[in-house]
Amino acid sequence: MYFLSNVLYDESRNKRIGVIRKMEKFYRGVLRHSKLVILVFGILFLASLACRPFIQVNYDINDYLPKDSPSTKAIDVMEQEFAEGIPNARVLVKNVSLTEALSYKSRLQDVDGVTDVTWLDDVVSITEPLETMDEKTVETYYKDGNALFSLTIAENSRIEAVSEIREIIGDSNAVMGSAVSTAEATTSTVSEVQKIVVIAVIFVTAVLMLTTGSWAEPFLILAGLGVAIVINAGTNLIFGEISFVTNSAGNILQLAVSLDYSVFLLHRFEECRKRAADDKEAMIEALCMSTSSILSSGLTTVIGFLALCFMQFLLGPDLGLALAKGVAISLITVFIFMPVVFLHTCRWIDRTKHRAFLPSFAGFGRAVKKITAPMIVIFVILIVPSYLASSSNSFYYGASHIFGEETKLGQDTEAIRKLAGDTDTYVLLVPKDDKAKQRELSKSLKKIDRVDSILSYVDTVGAEIPEEYLDEETLSQLNSENYTRMVLSVDAEYEGEDTFALVKAIRQTAEKYYPGQWYLAGEGVSTCDLMETITEDTVKVNAVAVGSIFVILLLTMKSLVLPVILVLSIETAIWINLSVPYFAGDTIFYIAYLIISSIQLGATVDYAILMTDRYREYRADCGKADALVKTISSVTVSILTSGSVLTVVGFLMGIISTHGLLSQLGYFLGKGTLCSLAIVFFVLPGLLYVLDGTFIKVKEKEGKRKMRKMKKRLAGFLAVALVVTQTAPVRAAEAADNKKTSDGKEEVIYVMTDAQGGIRNVNVVNTFPGGSVTDYGEYSSVKMLTTSDVIRQEGDTVSFTSDAEKVYYQGTMENAEIPWKISLTYKLDGRPVTAKELAGKDGELEIHFVVAENENCEGNFYEDYALQASVTLDTDLCENITAADATTANVGSDKQLTYTILPGQGLDTTIQADVKDFEMDAVSINGIRLNLSVDVDDEELMDRVNELMDATKLLHSGAEAVYDGSDALEDGGASLNSGAKTMRTGINELDSGISSLEKGVSSMQDALKTLNSKSSSLTKGSGEVLDALTTMQSSLSAVKMSTEELKTLKQSSKDIRDALDSLSAGAADLEKNLGYTQFKALMEKNGVNLDSLQSGNESAQSDFSTLLSSVESTVEKLKKTEGMEEEAAALEKQLEGLQSYEKLFAGNTGAIAGMKEYLDSVEGGADSLNEGLSELSASYSDFHTGISGLTDTLLTLSGKLTTLSDGVDTLVKNYKKLDSGINEYTDGVAAIVKSYKQVVSGVSSLAKGSKKLLKGSRNLENGTEEFYENLSVLCDGALELSDGTGELQEETGTMDEEVQDRIDTILASLEGKDTKTVSFVSPKNKNVKSVQFVIKTAAVEKKTKETVEKDTETQEGFIDKFIDLFRP
Repeated sequence: MYFLSNVLYDESRNKRIGVIRKMEKFYRGVLRHSKLVILVFGILFLASLACRPFIQVNYDINDYLPKDSPSTKAIDVMEQEFAEGIPNARVLVKNVSLTEALSYKSRLQDVDGVTDVTWLDDVVSITEPLETMDEKTVETYYKDGNALFSLTIAENSRIEAVSEIREIIGDSNAVMGSAVSTAEATTSTVSEVQKIVVIAVIFVTAVLMLTTGSWAEPFLILAGLGVAIVINAGTNLIFGEISFVTNSAGNILQLAVSLDYSVFLLHRFEECRKRAADDKEAMIEALCMSTSSILSSGLTTVIGFLALCFMQFLLGPDLGLALAKGVAISLITVFIFMPVVFLHTCRWIDRTKHRAFLPSFAGFGRAVKKITAPMIVIFVILIVPSYLASSSNSFYYGASHIFGEETKLGQDTEAIRKLAGDTDTYVLLVPKDDKAKQRELSKSLKKIDRVDSILSYVDTVGAEIPEEYLDEETLSQLNSENYTRMVLSVDAEYEGEDTFALVKAIRQTAEKYYPGQWYLAGEGVSTCDLMETITEDTVKVNAVAVGSIFVILLLTMKSLVLPVILVLSIETAIWINLSVPYFAGDTIFYIAYLIISSIQLGATVDYAILMTDRYREYRADCGKADALVKTISSVTVSILTSGSVLTVVGFLMGIISTHGLLSQLGYFLGKGTLCSLAIVFFVLPGLLYVLDGTFIKVKEKEGKRKMRKMKKRLAGFLAVALVVTQTAPVRAAEAADNKKTSDGKEEVIYVMTDAQGGIRNVNVVNTFPGGSVTDYGEYSSVKMLTTSDVIRQEGDTVSFTSDAEKVYYQGTMENAEIPWKISLTYKLDGRPVTAKELAGKDGELEIHFVVAENENCEGNFYEDYALQASVTLDTDLCENITAADATTANVGSDKQLTYTILPGQGLDTTIQADVKDFEMDAVSINGIRLNLSVDVDDEELMDRVNELMDATKLLHSGAEAVYDGSDALEDGGASLNSGAKTMRTGINELDSGISSLEKGVSSMQDALKTLNSKSSSLTKGSGEVLDALTTMQSSLSAVKMSTEELKTLKQSSKDIRDALDSLSAGAADLEKNLGYTQFKALMEKNGVNLDSLQSGNESAQSDFSTLLSSVESTVEKLKKTEGMEEEAAALEKQLEGLQSYEKLFAGNTGAIAGMKEYLDSVEGGADSLNEGLSELSASYSDFHTGISGLTDTLLTLSGKLTTLSDGVDTLVKNYKKLDSGINEYTDGVAAIVKSYKQVVSGVSSLAKGSKKLLKGSRNLENGTEEFYENLSVLCDGALELSDGTGELQEETGTMDEEVQDRIDTILASLEGKDTKTVSFVSPKNKNVKSVQFVIKTAAVEKKTKETVEKDTETQEGFIDKFIDLFRP
C-alpha cells in the first residue's frame, strides 16, 4: 500500500510491514464493529455525567501537604487533643468600644461552624485600665478603637460561616485568613470556570471553521472531544476527591491539548480520500499513517503530566493523574471513536464543504528558511539568561496572596494589614507536666524577635496555680490530657523569608527544651513546610518529565539527536516564559511555577514532534531545503489550530479567574504556548536543517566525509544545553536553602576603591557548608551574615559551629594587597584633574585606565585569574565616545564599555568623550580563575593554512610570469618608440612637400576663380591622396592594429606616391596641352583613366562609409567597457571629423565632371603647379620610405602584441596625442572638401592640416618615449614583486608549524594551570572550592547623595536584573 513507506522510518522493511499490518488489522476490526463502538462510548458518556455530582472538590492548599510533614502531624495531634483547631480567620471591626467589641465577639461565637473566637479579654483582664497593660499585647487585639478577632472555623462549614460573618460585620469591616480564602475560592471558581468553558468552546469553533474544509467538521471534532472530556471528568470519581486546580483547569487543558489529535487525523483522512478506493480504506490508511505521530505526541504529553505524580506536594499527583488520564482517554477516543464518527458523517462533511479561508503557507515556509541562521543564534544566546532568570524569581508559597486587591477579600486583607500590621497566630504543643520548663520555654520564645505575645497556661493562669482551680471550659482551651497549648501572636506575614526564619527559630527553641516532643502549627508554619516540600520537588519533577519524554522520543524516533533538539527547544520556551516575571519584577506562586513546567512541556512538545515527523517524511523524497519548506507549509495549520486554542484558553483563565494561582497558571499557559510556537516555527526548522545529517540517512561515502563535522556540531550544541542545565546557579533563595552544597570553602573578595583606583577597603565573604568550621585569615574584624551563630576569632584563626546547611561570614582585611594595581587618571581639555574636580564639568575628557600586576601581592593570582572590567558612560552626558580596546554595548541611555583581561596580561587603554555636567557610575572589575576546557577544530584551520601556503606558491609563480611579460613588453616598447621616430621624419618630409605644393597653387589663384567642384585630374589626384591618407589615418587610429591593417597602411602610402607621380606627369602634360581631350588622352596614355578614377572614387566613398560604421560600433563597445570611457570619448570626437570626408568624396565626383571647363579656361599657372607637384612627389618618396620602415617595424612589433596586452591601456592614453594631431589634420582636409571649388583654398587647408599632423607626430613620439621610460619602471617593479613573493614563500614555508604552535599556546593559556584553587586570604586554608574578586571604584558624582532607607524594596531595572543573573 502507498503508506507503507511513510511510517516508522528506522525499522527494517519487514518489521515495518509487520507492524503496519497489525495496525491495519486492528483498525479494520474497529470499523467493522462501529455500532458497538458507538454504544460503548455512549454508555460511558452517560455514566460519567451521572458520576460528576458525587466528586468532591478541595480548595485548601494546605491539605495537600505530605502526611509526614511537621505541620500536618501537628494539626493531627492538635485535633486529637483539643476540640478547638488552629485560628484560620481574622475579623476587623472598626470604631468600637470594649463593650461593643465584646458584643461582636459573642455574635461571632454563635455562628455555626465557628469553633473558637480569641480576643483581648482572653489574654488580659479588661476590667483594669488598658494603659497599665503591655502596649504590644493590647494592640495585637485592640488598636485605636478597632477590634481584631482571631477565629477558628470548621473545615466543613467555611462557606456558610464566612457568609454569615460578613453579614454580622457589614461591608465597612473586614475578614481574612485561610478559611476565608478557601470559601471565596469555592464560590467564585465554579462560576468563573463556566465562563471560561463557554468562551473557549466558541473560540475553538471559530478556529475550526477557519482551519477545516467543511462546516460540519468543527462540530464533529468538538463532539468527540466533548465525549472524552465528560468521560474523564466522570471517572475522577475513582479518586474520591480532586483539587480545585484539577477541577478548574483539567477540562480546559484536556480540550486544548487533545484538539490537535483529532485535527491531525481529519487532515490525514482528507489527504487519503483523494487517492484511496473508498472512504473506509482511506480511514484505515490515515490511521496507520497517523498512529506513530499522534501516539508519540500523546505519550510525551501523558509522561509530562505523570511527572507531577512524583511531587511530595499532593496537589501535583492530583492534577497529574487527572490530566494524564484525560489525554489517554482522548487518545482512545481519537483512535476508536472518531474514525467511526468521521466515516458515518462523510456525506454530511462533503455536503457542507466550503472554500479554504486560510492561504497557503508556502511563502511562510520560505521566509522561515531564510532566517534560520539568525534565529538559531538568538536561540543559543537566550538559553543561559532565560534559564538563570527563570530560576531567580521571587515566590509566594501559600494562599495569603491568592486574591488580589481587585477582589473584596484582597481589599479586606490589605485593610487589616494596614491597621494591625502583618500578624499571625501559631500554636505550639508541648508536654504539660513540667510547668517550670514551660515557663522557661515561654521566656525564651518571648525573646525571639517578632513574637508579640503568648497565650498559655503558665502565662495566663500561672505555673503556681493547680489545674483543679480552673473551670473545665477554660482548662480545655489550654491543656489536654497530654499536652499544653501555647498560642503565639507573631508580627509576621503568612510567608516570606522573615516568616520562615521565625518558624525555624521557634522550632529550634522548642527542640532545645523538648527534643522530639513538640508540635508547631499555624498558617505561616504550614506555608513554611509547603515551601520546603515543593522546592524539593522542583528538580525531581523536572528531571522525571524531561528524562521520561527524552526516553519516549529516543525509542520512537530511533535517534539521539532528535530528542535533544525537541526537549531543549521546548525547555528553552519554558525558561523564557518563566523569566518574564523576573525581569518584570513580579512575584509568582511557586505552585504555578512548578506545575507549568510539566504542563507546557507535555502540551507543546507535540508541536515539535509533528514538525519533526513531517520533516523526516518529506526528507525521504526531496532535499532538506525543499523538505523544510514543505514541512512548515503542511503543519502550520495543525499547529496553529491547537496552539491558538491553548493560548486563548490560558489567557481566558488569566483574565477571568480571580483566584491568583489559577489566574497566574492561565497567563503562564498562554505566554508559554506562544513561546513554544515561536521556537517551533522559527528555531526548530533551523535546527533540523543544520543537524539534518545526524538523523537522516545519507550515502555512505558522504556520511564518512561529514560525520566528524556533524559530531562536532552536535557536541557544541549539547555542550550549550549541558552548561545551561548543569552549571547555571539556581537563584531562588528558598530552593537553594534546601539543597545540599558540596564540601569546600568559597571566597569572594570585595574591593572598594576611590575613583582613581586607590584601595579603600577589602572585605572577604566566606561560604561554608554547615557544621564545625575552622578558617584562617588576617582579619581586623569578622561577623556572621546569615545566622546568629557565635563566631570566634583568635589571631588568624576563625571558628564557629552552625547547623545551617550553608553559612556565610564576612571578614575585613586592612592594608591588603590585591593582585592588580588599578589606576584611573583623568584629563579635561588636556589638563589633569581629579575625579572630584571633574564631577559636573564640561569639555573634552580623556580617561587613562590601567590595570597592571601588583608585585607586592603573593601568589599566582595575576597569572591564573582573568578580569572583566566594565565602564558605563551616560550618553546624555557623554558624546563622541571612543574606546579602541573595548567591546561596546548600548544599555538604555548608557554606553557600556567592557574589557576582557586574560591571565598574565594587563590593560592600558584610553577612553575619550565630549562631556557635559559629567558624572560616571562606578567602574566594576570582576575576576575569576580561568580554567576552560576548549575543544578547537584545529584540523580545519590547518587545512586553511595549507591552502594559504599553496596560494603563496602560486602568487610567486605569477609574479615571475609578470616579470617575464614586462621584459617582453619593454622590448616591444623600444620598437614602437623607434617606429614613432621614423614616422615623424616621414611626416616632416610630407609637410615640406605640401608647402611646396601650396606655393605652386598660389600662383594659379586668379585662374582658379572659375574652378568649381567638378575638377578633373587634380581632383582625381587629390582624391587619391585623401583616400590614401584616410586609409592611413584609420590604420593609425588604434595601437592594436592587425597585420592586414599595417599592410594596408604601407600599400596606401605607395598608392599616394604613385598617384603623386601620375599627378606630376599629368601636370607636365597639362602644361603642354591644356585641352580636356588632350589632357584625358594624355592621362590615359600615362595610365590614368579619368573615367575609372571617377568610379574608383565612388567605390572609395562606399568603402569609407562602411569603415565609419565599423568605427561607430567600436565606439559603442568602448563606452560599455569599464575603464575605457576616456578612450571612447576621444575616438568619438575623431569620428565627427571623419564624417566630413564623405562630402569630400561627393565633391570629387563633381570635380571630375567639371575638369573640361576648368582646363579650357585655365592656362596660367601650370608651370607653378607642375613645379609644386614635382617637389611634392619627391618629398613624398622620402615620406613613403619612412612609412615603409614604420610599418615594417609595426609588423615586427605585432608579433609581440600578446605580451604587450597588459600595457595596451597605457599606450592608448599616450596615443591620444597622435590622434589629436590626426584629428586636426582631418579637420583641415574637411575644410578643403567643403570649399574644393576653389583649389587655392583647398591647398591652403591641406597645408594647415599637414602642420597639425606634424605636431601630432611629435606628440606621438613624446608619448612613446614616456611609455618606454615607464616600461623600465614597470620591469623594475615586476622584479621587486617576484623577489617579494619569493621571500613571502620562503617566510611562510613553516607557517603550518608556527600556527599549530600558536594554537597550542592559546589553548594552554585558556585552560589554565592544572593546579588546585588556593585561598587569597591565607595559605592555611586548604579545601578551597572557588575564589572570586569583585572590585568596584567610587562613582564620579557632583555631590554625595544621601540614601534614605525605605520601607519598600527598590525595584531593579531590566539591566540590573540581567546582570544579577551572573553575579555570585
